[in-house]
Amino acid sequence: MEMLVGGKWCGAVGGATEEVRSPFDGHLVGSVPVGGVEDAAAAIDGAVVAARVQRETPAYERFAVLLRAADLADERAEDIAQTLSAESGKPISEARGVRRVGRGR
Repeated sequence: MEMLVGGKWCGAVGGATEEVRSPFDGHLVGSVPVGGVEDAAAAIDGAVVAARVQRETPAYERFAVLLRAADLADERAEDIAQTLSAESGKPISEARGVRRVGRGR
């Protein structure tokens, strides 16, 4: 697994990772990068750039991006719920939560 920093997927600068295990049965769900100070600084720099771009982007374009993100989340809802349940021990019914309503669905 990687981190999204400044619009690019990457591992932690120091290369450290941490296993994520299910609190339910201890099985390995995956591993995640463990970011440090350099990673945090890069993320802040990326956020500053993103804020500038966001300010310069018309509202209707930002709205279209948000709608697309919501559509992608809807398409992947079951995978997201399964992962959330596995890594947190949350019951699958709670991990599924409430689906959004609207846009003809």
